[in-house]
Amino acid sequence: MTVPVSVVHLLNVSTGESEAAELTHAITEQHLADWEGEWLPALFNAIQRLKRDGVVRLHWPQSRHWNWRNKANALQGLLASPGLPLSAMG
Repeated sequence: MTVPVSVVHLLNVSTGESEAAELTHAITEQHLADWEGEWLPALFNAIQRLKRDGVVRLHWPQSRHWNWRNKANALQGLLASPGLPLSAMG
């Protein structure tokens, strides 16, 4: 499956400069495998450090409960249709 990719510009808040980035228009199986294999273990370790350091849950990552595989299933076919006209994103 070929997944469309667009160039977008993001604001680097550290420098105040615009930076080019790539926006992938789908969530692929490789993305989900990366999330499960790389992100989840790192998130688990970060949560353990936050607990150990006594950081209140209010300051924990808000996305810690997200299940991207479930989200991808719920969005199946919807990511192919932009929510905004491309001209509004330019």
